[in-house]
This record gives sequence, structure tokens and C-alpha cells, in this order.
Amino acid sequence: MPDEQNVPVGRTGQTVPARAVVYSLGGTDADAFTIDAGTGAVSFRQSPDHETKDSYSFTVTATSGTLASLPKNVTVTINDLNDVIPVVTSDEAVDVDENVGTDVVVYTATSTKDDAGPAVVYSLGGMDADAFTIDAGTGAVSFRQ
Repeated sequence: MPDEQNVPVGRTGQTVPARAVVYSLGGTDADAFTIDAGTGAVSFRQSPDHETKDSYSFTVTATSGTLASLPKNVTVTINDLNDVIPVVTSDEAVDVDENVGTDVVVYTATSTKDDAGPAVVYSLGGMDADAFTIDAGTGAVSFRQ
């Protein structure tokens, strides 16, 4: 084996093979994640839910041969999205007197929602929807003029 420090000009020395970097997880919530040991890409094992847990902590360590980095602390905060579908709770049918004015509310849509996301927005659909108007914020339905 030649002396690597005194290689004559024009001659190459011994090539030292590059060592692959291997990534690993540790820490409090590491079991909630997977890591690609070759790329370091971290993914959830299951889809997170803010209402169940709003943040996760883990560490990432990079190792090459016998050398390891200091663990890097990572915190993942879960955003609270509007993920609860509102349920319409108002009656399915109402009786209205004939000749009722267009300024009279003939029905009010109501609903329930179990999260703090954006307010419910009401709209109409169906065969006779064009005969009515609805207040998108209150659910108040009236005949169209």
C-alpha cells in the first residue's frame, strides 16, 4: 500500500469509499413516525388529528460509519382544520299559508358542528330551489320575488 501523503504528481492515491449517511429517529413521539434511513424523510404512521394530540416531538440523528451527529430536536405542530361535517338538524317539512309574502321567513335551516372551524354556510338545492332565497349565514328561507 503506497504512502497516501507522498503520492507522486500525476498518480492517484487510494480511493476511500464514501460512507452512506443513515438517519434514525428517537425521542418522545418517535413511534408515531417512520423515517427513510437513506434520505431522512420523516412521515406519520397514521394521519394526525389535532383534537387528539396537537404537537409531536422527536429527534433525528445522522450516522456515517461510527460517527453520529448530535440528535436534532424536531417539533411538529398539528393545525386545527375544519374537519367536522355539519349536520342539518332543522325539520324536513313545513306548512306555509298561501299568499305568504316574500319578506316572510318560511323556514330556518339549523345545524350542529362540533369544532371551532369556520361558520356554517347555508345554500339551497333541489328541484324547487329557484323558488326560494336563503340567507347563507342564518339559514333563513323565504320565497323569491
